[in-house]
Amino acid sequence: RFFTERRPHSPASLSKISHLPVLLVYFGGDLAYPAEYIQDIMSRFKDAGIADVELTTVRGGPHFGTVTHPKE
Repeated sequence: RFFTERRPHSPASLSKISHLPVLLVYFGGDLAYPAEYIQDIMSRFKDAGIADVELTTVRGGPHFGTVTHPKE
């Protein structure tokens, strides 16, 4: 059900973390989530009032890049 019924977090829900910095790490070889997905997430964060959003991209890293590319 997680994959078939998931929905984006609402702006009200995201605004609860607006006082925190957010670091998004995108792995360029991720087949499950294309680059457009991460841009959508960044827009949703900013629309919810989260001003401190940073994106780091690891080229060629797969979906579980934190395991395969821990130093990047």
